[in-house]
Amino acid sequence: MTPRYTGTYLLDASALLAYAGEEPGFETVQALLESAKEGRCRLLIPPIAVMEASVEVWLEEGEEAVGLLYGRLAGLPIQQAQVDEQVIWLAGQMKALHSLSTAEAWLFAAAKRHQATVVHKDPAFDKLHELAPLLSLCGNS
Repeated sequence: MTPRYTGTYLLDASALLAYAGEEPGFETVQALLESAKEGRCRLLIPPIAVMEASVEVWLEEGEEAVGLLYGRLAGLPIQQAQVDEQVIWLAGQMKALHSLSTAEAWLFAAAKRHQATVVHKDPAFDKLHELAPLLSLCGNS
């Protein structure tokens, strides 16, 4: 039986790439998408995660593959995590206090602002569990 998720989830670039490339973690992202389609959960993605995924795909597979990635994402029940003054302030605070990269600061600020669980494949995130709830696609969280 496919797990059913409730609550709000924020996808990072690695979760997006796992889904798009049908890599390990694909099944979890697929279950999240199904739960979102059923209205059981809300899926968000911050603009910086889309940018990071685009850069990785562009460098590995070329510009045309980025278009295919966007095409695959169109119509999925994923909303863009809005950036407002609170997210900007939180991102600055998190970067300063936790030695995060800029992308990590934006990701975790958006998660905190939207009270979301971060969906990721980055083992380095496991030490950041105090900043936001985590759902590891590697089975570590």
